[in-house]
Amino acid sequence: MSLKYQRVKQHDLTLPTPVRWLTRAFSSIRLAVCLLTLVALYGTIASVPVGFLALGAAYALIGLGVFGALGLPWALIQGRMPKSIAVLGWILIAIAGTWITYLGCFQAFDWATHTDAWRYYGKVIIYQLPGLEMTELQFYSWWPMQLILMLFVVNMIWATIRRIEFKFENIGVLTVHTGIVTLTLGSILYSTFKVEGDLLLFRQDIEDGYENVFYDAVNPAFYVLLPNRGQAMVPLPELPRYNDYPAGTLDIPISDRTKLEPLIPEGLSLRIIGFLPDAEIEETWALEPTDAPGAEILATSPVMRLALAGRETPNQNTLQPEQLLMLASAVPGERYVETHHADIELLTDLSEQRASQLLTEVPGEHGLIVEVPATGYRQVFPIEPGQTITAGSTGYQLTIEEIGPYGLPFVTPGYEQATDTRAVVRVEQGNEMFRRLAMSRFPERSQDFVPQPDDPNAGPLGQRRDPDPAIRLTYLDRSKPQFHLVWSPDQPDKPVELIANLPRSAPLRAALGEDRFPISRQLWVHMLGASQTAAKVRQPAIKPRPQRDPKDIGGYTASLMLVEVTKQIEGEEPWERIVMLHHMRYPRHPSGKNRPETITVPGIGPITMIFARERHRLPFIIGLAEFQMDPYPDTYPPVPRDFSSDLLISRLHPEDGVPAEVPRVYRPSLNNPAIVHSPGAGIVKGKLKLSQVGWDPGDQTDPAIEARDENGRFINQQRFSIIGVGNNVGIQIVFVGACLIVAGVPWAFYVKPWLLQRRKRQIQQELAQQQTKNDPKTGDVTNQNEPELISAGSSDR
Repeated sequence: MSLKYQRVKQHDLTLPTPVRWLTRAFSSIRLAVCLLTLVALYGTIASVPVGFLALGAAYALIGLGVFGALGLPWALIQGRMPKSIAVLGWILIAIAGTWITYLGCFQAFDWATHTDAWRYYGKVIIYQLPGLEMTELQFYSWWPMQLILMLFVVNMIWATIRRIEFKFENIGVLTVHTGIVTLTLGSILYSTFKVEGDLLLFRQDIEDGYENVFYDAVNPAFYVLLPNRGQAMVPLPELPRYNDYPAGTLDIPISDRTKLEPLIPEGLSLRIIGFLPDAEIEETWALEPTDAPGAEILATSPVMRLALAGRETPNQNTLQPEQLLMLASAVPGERYVETHHADIELLTDLSEQRASQLLTEVPGEHGLIVEVPATGYRQVFPIEPGQTITAGSTGYQLTIEEIGPYGLPFVTPGYEQATDTRAVVRVEQGNEMFRRLAMSRFPERSQDFVPQPDDPNAGPLGQRRDPDPAIRLTYLDRSKPQFHLVWSPDQPDKPVELIANLPRSAPLRAALGEDRFPISRQLWVHMLGASQTAAKVRQPAIKPRPQRDPKDIGGYTASLMLVEVTKQIEGEEPWERIVMLHHMRYPRHPSGKNRPETITVPGIGPITMIFARERHRLPFIIGLAEFQMDPYPDTYPPVPRDFSSDLLISRLHPEDGVPAEVPRVYRPSLNNPAIVHSPGAGIVKGKLKLSQVGWDPGDQTDPAIEARDENGRFINQQRFSIIGVGNNVGIQIVFVGACLIVAGVPWAFYVKPWLLQRRKRQIQQELAQQQTKNDPKTGDVTNQNEPELISAGSSDR
């Protein structure tokens, strides 16, 4: 304790008690140590998964319990504690230690290795938990960390003023303290006002124009466009980031935001009701319209929900997606499913003719029903490629040319994406010849092809036409097990029937007495539900956590936001619609699924909505003149060694926003950003850093990827460049603080001790000279009135 602090403490006795406690606390070195410990703990919980923190805390409590159980009896034996308190404390700690040991050593280990909870908490960081959900920079910029740092700054300043003498030999300590305070303040400023983002620039010869905005790397936003009313952007700082929030679990109103109030018509409400960090939009069947309120209905059909599992009825919540089946009888492409074990088909409008075909016995794996209505001829033949069949005395001769899959999904309206197997049969009668494509699952899609050698528009089989009604050919594919569920939705009391076609077996038709039937020894089909008025809707499909790309976590890249649009209609029920918005990285450049969604609201018209990133306006306009990628030699596809952009930057006229000067050329390259001095305000004031963060590699599988135009530019690659934009506010302050610390440490540890030793020697010499002068005969040195010497290792703190 320095002499200065001793004097200050004496003066503190005159202060009121609360003020004295406060000044003593902020003058304490212990407070600084505690605050730095909190900073270290804060950094630990920001880096270590929650599961490991919980296990560490459990094992720490076990250690405390064990040492406490051993320490209390020792304290009792030594007489350091009253007997009653020691015994009671020992009993409580023994019970707690036993329970914590069980919890920590057995339950925690079992939890860590056998449950889904660990798979989540063993990887998630505390700022990714529901209720927090912020980025790492945002977590370090959060108010608890800012409060700790500000308390540390106050503690450092107050302790320095009260404890350290302001004299020459203490310059090092004062410099170090000043550097610590400066560095801390700079860090607070940096974390508070730091902004990072990027923008997409196309080459001027491809897309003539300039950009004057960039998009934030962290903060999401919602964009609304109403024709004849304008558009607006709403930042969404409260939007989650890491966890799944299905429809109805969120309630974030956005239509009442200040920026949207002048834009939104009366009676229209927009609010976010769900958020999924990694999801796709899929088309699926809802058995009841209430299962998907407000969703867009794409089609309606009788639908049956099935599950593939063991004999016992499965729990729907434990089924994997590939175990659930939805069959829609009115949609040909979705009324059947092909599994490894069998084909399963749902039929609700089974005609007698089709039932007769399905119940026809075939001696082999492939059969053909030949019918000539005019003569009453009907015969079933087992067939194989190359076989020739004479149809009795009808005059028809049939040659089986091919048997197998049709090859491509159907594109005929109503049959989109449906597939089938077919037999190609050459039909001859007299001088007439054509080929019949006889379909198995969809016999109504059978077609004839008449050879037209002189017609260049005819296909390889000939000219397509409808099947000749004079002869009916029905191909029966019995190469694998087939199960047909015959259901009459309009007759609820009638049981579901099953038609089973097994290879080399007689067909079977029977009513199902149960809601299940086997398709193999271990696999059963369970009927979990059905609806006559099911609707096909668009709904989110959440990607399981183990399948998610770590690069997409927390960045909104693959996220999906659910927005409920409600329009109040006088005298009627409110009109509602749920809009699913994929995140768009660049709102002006839609691609694939990442594009705006437009809906038509009654009484208002079309509304366009976009889920993207927050937009910041630049104080200048920027364009891409040229882009250059330097690849490593002899690499194909080319591996970039360096890439750079020639940027055209021009200031904007403050009144009309047009270029106010001839554009200047900046050339940022990899690891070599360009610095632009910005005269703007807010986050873009001062120096802006423009860095090269991405480029267009083109389609590397394109054989013409290396094609160039007459000017030597690549045609199929390097069409755009991604430029990062950021400010480094406060970084200079951090640098100055670091320099002060580096400069002050050598002075404090080397220069100050040397100065104190030097001063000590000078005092000793002065005392020796004075003593010699006072007692010249004996030279005796007395220390009765000798002043206190300052030791070389003393400190002022």
